[in-house]
Amino acid sequence: MRFVFCSLILLFAPLLSAKTLVVSDLDDTLRLTHRTGPLLEQIENVTDPHMVFTGLPQIFKDFQDHQATIAYVSGTVSPISEFAADFLSTNLFPQQENFYFRGWFQSTVEFKIATIQDLINQERPDDIILLGDNGEDDVTAYDELMKTNPHITVYIHKLYEQSGKAVPSTQGIFITGADLALQLFKHGQISSQTAEEAIAAVAQDVESNDSYKMDLVIPYWAELTPENVSEVFAEKTSFIGKTTELSLIEAYAQSLTQ
Repeated sequence: MRFVFCSLILLFAPLLSAKTLVVSDLDDTLRLTHRTGPLLEQIENVTDPHMVFTGLPQIFKDFQDHQATIAYVSGTVSPISEFAADFLSTNLFPQQENFYFRGWFQSTVEFKIATIQDLINQERPDDIILLGDNGEDDVTAYDELMKTNPHITVYIHKLYEQSGKAVPSTQGIFITGADLALQLFKHGQISSQTAEEAIAAVAQDVESNDSYKMDLVIPYWAELTPENVSEVFAEKTSFIGKTTELSLIEAYAQSLTQ
């Protein structure tokens, strides 16, 4: 019996000791910024700490609950970075101390590649989750990191169809916190309970008819196509939670493409 027990421990030891590193951008990934929009609008969004996309705090709490190492790597610079730190604090994002922002004379792409690679070298994780958007440099930086690091899963907040970076097939896309939660659950990266909570929160904001809340589901300026929407909700019927909520969110997203 002791031999069997020891054998089982050895068999499952890699699973028990698996480490996950989650690295996320901030602007247009976790918080609504509109980095390609008018400067005044960007300033208003950045200085409002409540501009968090619905469902994202629940997802990050799940990462924390499962002992993932979480880092926030942003192309923002000081002193604007103080608004980003306030945003993380206001919305209770975990491990806020792991917040990295670039220097004034650094290339955003080079800064992100170097910083994330340093984190990978330091943590030596078994799984790596990278979250970003296609408005600036995340697609390019993450593509470079994927060339030299196995076990990377990328989720890109696709808000810009025409004016943004094209997202390669090696990187996943999301358009709301709900379909991101669905995909993370399908990949075993968050629990079903967290996925349900995030999806319910998004559905509630869609039903609110409050323009402020609905912008935090999908911004009014988002560039979406029907194909984008169909792609991210493709697996909704296999979800173990309430697919009616996913259908509601999908229908809302599709309505914005017409």
